[in-house]
Amino acid sequence: MTTHSLTTEQVQKFVDAVGGVPRLVAGGQFTTQQLKTLAESVGGLQDWPKITDNPEVNFAIDCVVEDEGEEPVYDKQLYIAEVKALQSHGSFA
Repeated sequence: MTTHSLTTEQVQKFVDAVGGVPRLVAGGQFTTQQLKTLAESVGGLQDWPKITDNPEVNFAIDCVVEDEGEEPVYDKQLYIAEVKALQSHGSFA
């Protein structure tokens, strides 16, 4: 299981992106399961998550929504390229 190191700001972006009710959660290290539990505890994951302008947050979301049991591998350059490609669309959480 992947461990995610997220700042408090990144955790707030994560909560917003999964559609949760805003709740102050301090940053730190979280397993994917802990992030999934957090998302469910704030009422998130009712709809497909939004993409954010933060590659690490997007990776954490991808891990949480993965149903096949195998989490994706973090390819920082791929996630950065994804954010850059979508910046012109203005569709970030």
